[in-house]
Amino acid sequence: MATNIEIKNRNTNEVIVSGEYESVKDCIQQNKQLSFTSADLNSVDLSGATISHINLAGADLRSVNFSKADLSRANLAGALLQNSNMTSAALPNANLAGANLDGVKIDSANLNQTNLPGTNLSNAVITDTYMIAVNMTGGNVLDAEISNTHMDKSNLIDTDLKLATLSSVALSSTNI
Repeated sequence: MATNIEIKNRNTNEVIVSGEYESVKDCIQQNKQLSFTSADLNSVDLSGATISHINLAGADLRSVNFSKADLSRANLAGALLQNSNMTSAALPNANLAGANLDGVKIDSANLNQTNLPGTNLSNAVITDTYMIAVNMTGGNVLDAEISNTHMDKSNLIDTDLKLATLSSVALSSTNI
């Protein structure tokens, strides 16, 4: 049953999209060509969503469920993603520059060739994930737990690894 869905810009309160949809996920998938810059999507369920190439720069995506979502080539620069769930998500070639992923859960995901400079991954739990050839220059992984993850050929220059726990992390040809 369709309900009225309205998504607003969190900074200006301007309506980005409004209409009758089955869910917020359905609304976003049908309108992914729109710019959802600074959208207020806090705690939304986007599990299994196919939203590659979407623009979610600066959006409030705290506590969003992205499990099994396709965010390939998505723009999430400066987005608030604290405590989100990215289990089995696909984010290859996505832009997360300056995003806040504090406390995010990333398990069995694909972040190959993702752009992560200046990203905050403090307290993140990253397991069984592919992060090959990522750019995490100047990132912060304070108190993060990273295990069974491939980070080969990545750029981690000036990334704050203090107190991060890394176990079984592949780092061949990685710049640290």
